[in-house]
Amino acid sequence: MLRYFDEPYLHNAQYLHIKMVCGASFYPSTCQSPIELLRCSALAASMLDTQTKPQRTVFYSEDILRLYQRQDSIRKAIPALFSSDQLALAFQAQLSVTSGKIIGCEALIRWNHPVLGPVRPDEFIPLLKDFGMLDKLGRFVITQAIKFLERNGARLRLLSPSFSLSINLSADELANAALIDLLGASLREHRIAENLLTVELTEFSAVESFQKANSVFDKLHAQGVSIAIDDFGTGFSSLSYLLELSSDKIKIDRSFIARYPDAESITIYKTVMLLAKELGATVVAEGVENQEQLDFLSSIGCDEYQGYYFSAAVDEKVFLKQIEQVNI
Repeated sequence: MLRYFDEPYLHNAQYLHIKMVCGASFYPSTCQSPIELLRCSALAASMLDTQTKPQRTVFYSEDILRLYQRQDSIRKAIPALFSSDQLALAFQAQLSVTSGKIIGCEALIRWNHPVLGPVRPDEFIPLLKDFGMLDKLGRFVITQAIKFLERNGARLRLLSPSFSLSINLSADELANAALIDLLGASLREHRIAENLLTVELTEFSAVESFQKANSVFDKLHAQGVSIAIDDFGTGFSSLSYLLELSSDKIKIDRSFIARYPDAESITIYKTVMLLAKELGATVVAEGVENQEQLDFLSSIGCDEYQGYYFSAAVDEKVFLKQIEQVNI
């Protein structure tokens, strides 16, 4: 049946492609009645997007039921999320490839639910979008990042003179004038030093206008904020984006270093390095997990890296201990 729907359907002189998925359940091992079979099959089909392996058929099981119940609990907790104390920032170190010193960190959002435990960003951020609450998340991240820099900025600059904290903003958030104004006002109010903050543009392939994006970048640059292009190499991104967007850093997606020593990933890295040097941009490798990968990055002149080889994202106290131990 699925193969039948793979064939395009001709309608009004146009070929239409129909996406079909299938949920299945079994009698009597998992369901005891026709109604149960239909309900469980529908539930299994609805969970297709949660599967880690690409597939078009999902079979109902107790694991599927638990996953559905977890997602339902997360959805119900979303409306009150920002009035709780469950959200926090975690910090993943960014290190110099040559010196091994910590020269910055990326702030990552974390949700620790009192019953569900840690909730991954990919579990709740799409729901925030459904609820129209992404703006609140952006404001939360900006506010907490500024507070972090206000508490620790001077100390971090003593330990690393070029230290910078990175936060993520999506293309939609970049187009939100109120959010950008909040960022600028917060920097001025708390007198955050120049280049202590870096904005990483995520989902940059969704940028509708390079001219508008660069206008925002110019505004941020004028306020002492550095700009990074995040997850380069994913989705529909291309080298043309690097030429069109005035960024200070290029972060190569973790999927490329994970495939090392694959020839294609090596070519991508070398190409980006050459272009970055022409553009005067810094290159950051994401997802570094072993010494072999780090040695390769060193051999091609990559500037910075982050990943589990040094550390996962940690809380503020642990990160401050890390930079003191590594940089002193």
